[in-house]
Amino acid sequence: LLALFLVGGLTANEAWAVDYGLSVAGVKVTSSNASKITGTGISGTVSYDNDTKTLTLKSATITCETSGGIVNTGIDGLTILVNGNSEVSSDYNAVYCTKSTTIRSDNFSSLTITANNPEFCGIWMKDDSALTIEDIWMRVTAAFPLLGDGKGSLQLNRCNVVANGTTDGFPCVKGFTTIESKIGRAVQQECRD
Repeated sequence: LLALFLVGGLTANEAWAVDYGLSVAGVKVTSSNASKITGTGISGTVSYDNDTKTLTLKSATITCETSGGIVNTGIDGLTILVNGNSEVSSDYNAVYCTKSTTIRSDNFSSLTITANNPEFCGIWMKDDSALTIEDIWMRVTAAFPLLGDGKGSLQLNRCNVVANGTTDGFPCVKGFTTIESKIGRAVQQECRD
């Protein structure tokens, strides 16, 4: 078995690593790389703590041309914690989640999210998943900036979110059964008519 790992270029830790159902710039987050997630589309510091279900972006830039920038299909209750101004951009959905996710900052840092392809979303929430955005300055630019599947909810707490749509006639925020806003300016839409 050890010979197979060595021939295949895998260490025993990599072969038995837990896959969390989370990827960053196309890099699968596992128990072997969670403390320091690196790849060609990642700069700054990106890490994941499975005990607190927290993906931390410290002055990070995440870019990806072949998949979503951040994809969460396995962690219900994931928190994306922004520490220092960060960016996520992709030629696909910049942030794609099938599990409930919170995006927040611990010091009112900013997060810029961009989907470059005219057919994709800035943040796309599917499978009844809820999105919470709190304590952050955020700008989302995409054909469809904030899109739900018609079943999940959107909660905005003490945040400023500018949703900048690039598709004529399509609402910048759509597909959430409820949208709840608490304290402060929540969403400012800058959609094209």
